[in-house]
Amino acid sequence: MVHKQPEQINRALINRQQRLIKLIDDALVDIKKEVDAHKKGVGINGTIGQLEQICIELEKMKLVMKVNTFIPNYPRTIVDSWDFNSKLGLQLLEIADEYNKVAK
Repeated sequence: MVHKQPEQINRALINRQQRLIKLIDDALVDIKKEVDAHKKGVGINGTIGQLEQICIELEKMKLVMKVNTFIPNYPRTIVDSWDFNSKLGLQLLEIADEYNKVAK
């Protein structure tokens, strides 16, 4: 059995955290586009209030990176009230799943 050295483990964790931050940054851009679409009357995902709250939670996730310190609530909102096939919703649920893996 090959044992990983602490440096390898830390490097892998840092890479996953960096990937998560990029996913969050990409989602924040997509959410802003969706908010703009809502303001034009053509938004399809959630409400402006939900989208703004999700942005707040995503920013907090970037800062905290610890599940025992911060657990995002937005996945429940998406699952309960958004279209099951929403591309943005699926993107945000993927982020929540990755956050749970990285932030343990």
